[in-house]
Amino acid sequence: MSDEFTPGSVVAGFWRWFWVVVLALALLAAFIVGSQTGWFWLDTRAVQHQSNVIRLNYATQEAYLQQLQGYIAQVVTDQQQELGLSGQQLADMRAGALGIGQQACAKAADISISLGPSGAWVKANCQFGVVSATSPLRKGSS
Repeated sequence: MSDEFTPGSVVAGFWRWFWVVVLALALLAAFIVGSQTGWFWLDTRAVQHQSNVIRLNYATQEAYLQQLQGYIAQVVTDQQQELGLSGQQLADMRAGALGIGQQACAKAADISISLGPSGAWVKANCQFGVVSATSPLRKGSS
């Protein structure tokens, strides 16, 4: 067993390890490029994209629109019931209507299909997914 370094053994050792290093660098480059471009199926962006595809599905949008219409109907009912109330009962009813209005505005922000007749209510009461400062729902609230 000889531990001598000869030019032939150095060259043989170089080429043996050269290909290992080239393969490791190629794998590292593929990993870096893949992580930057989203090639990996576990990539967070791919999961978020799939989530957005599902969220924007037309059937889901229809369900959101039905929920929005239910919220609006509840707000209108609460506003009609305010007429006979005063004091704490009136304040409680307005706070409830404002809370449901917040839910309606948040739901409207998630809807990408036409709002139909609900669009006028949303335009009058919502801005950026919340009840706007100029909304009638804010009357009497602090």
